Amino acid sequence: MIAQGSEDRAFMFDVHFDYYQFYVGDRAVDPEVYVETCWSDEEEVKRGLAVAPGIIVVRTEDVGAASVTLQIRNAVPDDDINLWDYVAEASIEVPSGHLVVDGFPYSDLDVPPDIPVSPKAYRVRFYHNYIAHTEERQEDRYRVVIWPASSRAPEVLRLEPHTE
Repeated sequence: MIAQGSEDRAFMFDVHFDYYQFYVGDRAVDPEVYVETCWSDEEEVKRGLAVAPGIIVVRTEDVGAASVTLQIRNAVPDDDINLWDYVAEASIEVPSGHLVVDGFPYSDLDVPPDIPVSPKAYRVRFYHNYIAHTEERQEDRYRVVIWPASSRAPEVLRLEPHTE
């Protein structure tokens, strides 16, 4: 954890994945049930987010690992989304009050840390900057911000063309 206060909490994770995706979800949801059916909808592929009850799966640029910073806020972020190549949002219900961030494949041997939250609905915003692939590959970095909000359809707020 990097900071904790009455308004914001922030956590940093090194997430490992083999299938070009990681997820943010309610601890009570089994991610394995959903991963087999996500990305079957063309809209999910276009927006880079697959959404099901209690889980949001994010498509990544590469396999391996990424640094993910998760911020829990009390209100919608007011930052400049133009500083990012990709920004998208989706809604999630967290009835268990326990949130997790993890990669696929999920392993019971590597149980992700539990993030306590109030059991309610949240809006989740995902940020990513494309990293050029070179011989000295840099680690992908993602930022995830959540705040209490009523449920709405997923949407892409910013998508810069990916060039290498």
